[in-house]
Amino acid sequence: MLISWSRKALFVVVLGATPVFMSCSGEKADTGDPSLADTAQAADDTTSDVRRMRMVVGGLESGEPDSLKEIDPRTFNGWKVVVYQNVRVMCPPTHAHAGQLDQMAQAIHMAMIHDCQFLRMNMPRDTVVVMYYTGPGQGKEVTGISHSFALNDTLHHWPPNHLGTPIMKYLIPKWQPGPPGSHFLRNGLLTLLDNSGENYHERTVNNHRRGTLEHLSELAVNPYLEFDEECRQSAMAASFVDFVVFNFGVETFKRLWDSDGDFETAVNGEFNITVDSLHTLWVTMLEEVFPEP
Repeated sequence: MLISWSRKALFVVVLGATPVFMSCSGEKADTGDPSLADTAQAADDTTSDVRRMRMVVGGLESGEPDSLKEIDPRTFNGWKVVVYQNVRVMCPPTHAHAGQLDQMAQAIHMAMIHDCQFLRMNMPRDTVVVMYYTGPGQGKEVTGISHSFALNDTLHHWPPNHLGTPIMKYLIPKWQPGPPGSHFLRNGLLTLLDNSGENYHERTVNNHRRGTLEHLSELAVNPYLEFDEECRQSAMAASFVDFVVFNFGVETFKRLWDSDGDFETAVNGEFNITVDSLHTLWVTMLEEVFPEP
């Protein structure tokens, strides 16, 4: 028995120094013919995009530790612009990946298609603007934020962050506008579809064998993940989310997400079992998929 995240993998190498894009769907989608805009066209496009971006820069999601700065539109004067389908990517002309921006735009579009397939939602028709900064230094200097993020239809991204995360931060409100009953469900979805290429199921079962796997009842009550435990806890959350989607379907996961009660009550109402029993089912499947050598 295999779980969707580990079974349905499509790798798209975008840029040599950026992460590998990974999809949770095995289906290949028809993306159509690309429409690429070159730098000579960028002046008008940049002006309109920056005006549009400034309109959507407002508040951040709750729990955001940084403070969003007022972004000066002149920052993006002369930036290169590439368009593919409904994805518009912009970066400084001196960016190390400026020559491969068309590949990045296509990869973002494909990643969005596969994420939507996983979530069983329609592909948004909005034009998605991706501001691609040179790195954490420029990203933080311009935005005031220390990691890639999304505000409405504008994604602010820089390496070495995984591009799948801001893509999902853009898609999740369109999929489920309300916050989840348990914070770790959202974190798990963001991590599962971060397109990093990490196998979170294998990492989680290894934590189980080392005795460092937290119980679902503990994960569910954490309002935010502890910083020093974030990688381990995020991997667990991602593994659990995919376990639920693969075995019970996205609609079941959505109902779990929408539950207003505590996690124990939500699990009992949806699965007619206790959290402890659901935890045992999850771990048992992981051990079947990844047996000890």
